[in-house]
Amino acid sequence: MPTCASLRSSLSLACDRTLNLVAFTFRTQASFVIVAHALSSHLHPRLGSTLSINKTCYAEKISKCFVQENCKPVSIPLPTRYNPRPNPNQDESNATLHSCYQSVIGSLLYIMLGTRPDIAFAVIKMSQFSSNPMEEHLQKVLYIMHYLSSFQDLCILYSRHGDQNSLCAYSDTDLAGDVEISRSTTGYAIFLGNSIVSWLSRQ
Repeated sequence: MPTCASLRSSLSLACDRTLNLVAFTFRTQASFVIVAHALSSHLHPRLGSTLSINKTCYAEKISKCFVQENCKPVSIPLPTRYNPRPNPNQDESNATLHSCYQSVIGSLLYIMLGTRPDIAFAVIKMSQFSSNPMEEHLQKVLYIMHYLSSFQDLCILYSRHGDQNSLCAYSDTDLAGDVEISRSTTGYAIFLGNSIVSWLSRQ
């Protein structure tokens, strides 16, 4: 389980990296420049000197690919209190299930790392079963895909208004949430002003 000291150290390092990797500079009253690792994202300048970054087109594409479009909306990435367990049959091998699971997880990781911190915990949690997934695991990653399909238009919004010189970090842990190995999943989110610039979830 991570200690308070290790969490502070991780957040300090993350803040330093954020300041080095992200430049958020306003050039004039009507325009600004943002440098971010949002490759293949869509940038949409808006009225009032704001900018949104999203992967809506990619979300639509993978929703169609995994047949999750036009589903009944869900409001959270994973069911409440869901605690996944590893496959008890370590020698069991289902090539089709394994391939499909890794395809879904890979697609979710890509969009999560780019513009969707809201699914970070769920995706990282389920990615831990990529080597030997069960049908239950596949249904739950498709549930995440279902959530993504329900909220395809969510984006990261950057604005020139407010205090853009303030850097604030939040961190949380589920305190040995993995009952099989008694390990915690830790996450953090770093904001520059009111805009998120870095996030992480890991066990």
